[in-house]
Amino acid sequence: MQGIELARTTHGPIEYRHLGTGRTVLVLHGGHDSCRADIRGEALLDHGFSLLIPTRPGYQGTPLFTGPTPMAAATALIALLDHLEIEQVSLIGISAGGPTALELARRYPDRVDRLVLEAAVSRPWVTPASPLFYLSSLLFNPLLQSPVWAMGRHAFRRDRDRSILLLLPQLTRRDPRQVLARLDEEDRDYIARLVENMESGSGFMADMSHRAPELDEIRVPTLIMHSPHDGAVPFSHARFAARHILGAELYSTETDTHLIWIGPGSRRVLERRAEFLARRRR
Repeated sequence: MQGIELARTTHGPIEYRHLGTGRTVLVLHGGHDSCRADIRGEALLDHGFSLLIPTRPGYQGTPLFTGPTPMAAATALIALLDHLEIEQVSLIGISAGGPTALELARRYPDRVDRLVLEAAVSRPWVTPASPLFYLSSLLFNPLLQSPVWAMGRHAFRRDRDRSILLLLPQLTRRDPRQVLARLDEEDRDYIARLVENMESGSGFMADMSHRAPELDEIRVPTLIMHSPHDGAVPFSHARFAARHILGAELYSTETDTHLIWIGPGSRRVLERRAEFLARRRR
């Protein structure tokens, strides 16, 4: 993918993409992803924003030692902003990128003017005793994750729709067949592209141990968008964040899955994001 660069910051190397030339929106991707993340950001570029998408530590070209915890990752991201001479950003935290986004907003309110949480982790997610932790330790540990994703990509190339149907129980609490029927061709291609670019590296195992900071210490304007049908990160995370972040807005989306940018109701998600980020700065 063109446009990927590597910044050698004071806290370690960080891979990133920087798209557009307007006011900067810093995007922290979810698990198994990287700076190659497709967050349906075209509308933001069209509204005159620029997107700064770093690869979080442990994924693709950013080593885990750059920021193995949310606090360390937040400090490394400030080093990236300093390296790029960016004084202030708006911030989007997606899924497992939530704890780092929350830490960044808490510790550096002078560098973050507003925060959007999208299907984001905001409270303890998995424990070492949980079946999810055990399964993830088997499939997504640094030694096995590469062949696991290679098999997934092969399956998607052979039969995209069947593969999506098998994936959907991890993403939604609704009937997978009904959800699949509501996805158009563009949505299905979007999921296939996600899988094509996914790797877990050492980042996903680190993500499962991440803990969000004290949310009542966050003072930046915050929008929380989450589907009540999310099968990957329960809607309780959104309710928890809304209760504890002063003045936070909670938007319960009409989308079917963890991927709130696709399917019925997704257009309104993208509109709410753009509207919130376009509000006048403090």
